Amino acid sequence: GGYTSVGEAAGNIVTIQRDVTGFIKGGRAGHKSAVKNIVHVGNVTITGEVVGGSSNDTANENEVHLTGTTVIGDVTGGAISMSGEGATAKDNKVYLNGGVTIQGGLYGGYSEDISTGNKLFVEGKDNKAQKVEYFQEMTFKTDGVAEGETMLKVTGTDKTTVDWNKLDATGTAQDITLLRNEQGITFSGGYTPDSVKSKLSADGKSEYDIEAVGSGGKVTDITYKRYQFEGKTTLSQSTDSHGTTSTWGGRSLVANTTKKNVVTLDNSVAGVHQYIYGGWSRRLPANVSGAGDSTENELTIAETAVLAGSGVHIYGGYAEAGKAEGNTVTIKRNVNGLIQGGHSSG
Repeated sequence: GGYTSVGEAAGNIVTIQRDVTGFIKGGRAGHKSAVKNIVHVGNVTITGEVVGGSSNDTANENEVHLTGTTVIGDVTGGAISMSGEGATAKDNKVYLNGGVTIQGGLYGGYSEDISTGNKLFVEGKDNKAQKVEYFQEMTFKTDGVAEGETMLKVTGTDKTTVDWNKLDATGTAQDITLLRNEQGITFSGGYTPDSVKSKLSADGKSEYDIEAVGSGGKVTDITYKRYQFEGKTTLSQSTDSHGTTSTWGGRSLVANTTKKNVVTLDNSVAGVHQYIYGGWSRRLPANVSGAGDSTENELTIAETAVLAGSGVHIYGGYAEAGKAEGNTVTIKRNVNGLIQGGHSSG
């Protein structure tokens, strides 16, 4: 893009639409700054590294945009080529727009001295990188990603560190994985186990929740799920980290009030059911939290419902923190267990 050994490399733009044998740099400066350089790469293969801007001194506000790209080497928004006191990689951005495979590392602002404000934007599914480092902020744009798909998978042997406070997701996708690393994901920024980041849907009847998921004390996935807590007419199921499967109508993880959900459990709902809720309001640690009530839910257990032989728990409305009022349970078959119209732990 632009190269200088004595001056500043700034404002260069590189666009690649064919395979390249070698590396790509938007701007390269020696002992001055590499700033505001931009690299766009399409559905091609690059055998070397891809860098927005690199310098021995300052690499700030550079961008790399990849769409369907295969990169054999590393991808870096802004890179400091030589370590030194005060060497800064700041406010660089990398965009993965779907179907990107990076066989090397993925870095936001690579500096052994000062790396701050560097952002990763992920869109679409099936993005992969061998490692992900030097990003202080991550945003996942989920629109168009289908249920069960993964947006970004880390394929190497290193763990990934995520700043929980600066992690965000937008869009209306349901039950997807934002980030997966089977070696483990660690958090900075005030994360505590069972924390949830939540936003309301446009109609105010559902929540979109970011959750950290794993087992044995190791987080391997960051997921994005939609939970409808008002006006639901179908049942859903989930299995927790202890292997307990629950069946529920309306649900909230962050104490939104589950209300006016009307659901029936019959043999059309797969599985053997033991824990069943018409409305289920939890209260996990979150950025937002409601009253946690569970009200006016209606749950019917049909004659054909397949229940566990013993230890069944049936709740019209279940509130971990708030009130459980005006809920109805109708039973049309034998039940060996507990039946409660409303349950409040608050």
